[in-house]
Amino acid sequence: MNKDKRIKTSLMVILSVLCVLSLIPIIYCSFFDYATGDDLAKSANVHRLIVHGASFFEIIAQAARDAKDIWYWHEGTWASNFVLALQPSIWGEKCYIVTPFIGLAFLFVGVGVFLHDIVVKVLDYSKLFFWIIFFPIIILMSQYMPFIRGGLFWFTGMAHYTIPLGVTLILLVLNRRFLSGGSFKLLPIMIFLSIYMGGSHYQAIILALIIQLFYTVVYFKKENLKYTVAMGMQILIELVGLIICAKAPGNAERAGDEFGFGAGRAVYTVLHSIVVSTQDGIEYITTRKLIPVVVLFVVALTLCVQKKREKNIIPKYAFLVVFSYLIYCAMYAPGVYYSTFDADEGISGGFYDFNYFCFLIFIAVTAVLIGEILVYLVKGKVAKKCAVCLVGIGFVFLVAFSKSILKNSADYMIYDYVKGGHLKDFVLQMEERLEILNDESQREVVLPEMNSEQGPFMHMALTSDINNFTNVSTMSFYDKDSVIAIPRDEYYKEYGE
Repeated sequence: MNKDKRIKTSLMVILSVLCVLSLIPIIYCSFFDYATGDDLAKSANVHRLIVHGASFFEIIAQAARDAKDIWYWHEGTWASNFVLALQPSIWGEKCYIVTPFIGLAFLFVGVGVFLHDIVVKVLDYSKLFFWIIFFPIIILMSQYMPFIRGGLFWFTGMAHYTIPLGVTLILLVLNRRFLSGGSFKLLPIMIFLSIYMGGSHYQAIILALIIQLFYTVVYFKKENLKYTVAMGMQILIELVGLIICAKAPGNAERAGDEFGFGAGRAVYTVLHSIVVSTQDGIEYITTRKLIPVVVLFVVALTLCVQKKREKNIIPKYAFLVVFSYLIYCAMYAPGVYYSTFDADEGISGGFYDFNYFCFLIFIAVTAVLIGEILVYLVKGKVAKKCAVCLVGIGFVFLVAFSKSILKNSADYMIYDYVKGGHLKDFVLQMEERLEILNDESQREVVLPEMNSEQGPFMHMALTSDINNFTNVSTMSFYDKDSVIAIPRDEYYKEYGE
């Protein structure tokens, strides 16, 4: 093993250890995660069947009926709501602890296979180079996602955003390999994933369609027309799924009777998506100080790699940088379009998580492409000197902003939550609540109130309003006549501790 490879291997090991260590607080908290709100509302029917010993096929059929009902009265993303109807706590409250593990698995595997395909298979870098890039990106994703409660700790958010992102990225890797001459054995898998994709979520569908169309054009060959036809069939399946999502009566229920397509709104959506995504991208870089450090580090690493490179790469790679940026911008389109109908209605935090994840993928690929362009321009020893300068600047940034990098991380938030005794209080209060809810003798349930701000956990608070969404959801899931919550001191005074 030469000196260069030893250094890179050591660097990869250090980054992998840091990545694993950064995940320990998140994994620790996962063992205290509980279902709430939409989790309960959209799985209540399935849960009742399980309690009464229904068969597997009866459970699946009920999940499909629930997804159809939600399509009529609330929203069009039928595939995600089918998945949500099968959320883990239908098998028991403690089963919900697998939720963050599922989120991490889809996120890491999806991002990993996609970046590996681009960096190793397309750009022809080593697997070692890929791992050195992958671990910092995963740290950025897990530690600084805008809405970690929904992205990892709430199955509702995961079903609509994190899982569809992971599936989309895996599907795109299969698509590229298929179009570049892969086996037709991949086709059934791709069609199955495309059916799911079509009903998952608008951002995921748009991401898939844009890159699939790009791959179809890039890999088109007259002698292999059958591959193009097969790819077109997948795109058609996803478009049908998208139309079914968009035409759902539930969308009008949620956004108003005027909800639908309009040319003026479409033009506004395209332009405003570019503006908003650019603003958010700047905000990500300025508030998450580790991002510019990682970008400088990746560019420097690219400058140090010696490999065969194409001639006159600047126009092609410049196009790919702009194209990647526009894909990132396109992820904002569903939210921007929706806001033209109901600007006051809040957009799910998962929407921003999805955008942030796409931004990091765009940044990682762009950093490598910029490094490639710089190598082409400067070459030889000058390139390595530039790499040393970039590493030096990155190190200065890392030291100068180390406090901000640490205090804005998910790990620090969890540390603060645990150290302050809030996690202990949350667990005790949830155990108390579940004991009351699981008491079959109680039909009109009164519970002590809980604070909705629970660190990394999504917790939709119960209130004294019997018709409050979370109250109704909890009542339905636990098969009660009513559920309300009253101030804790009042509860203990009336019912005892």
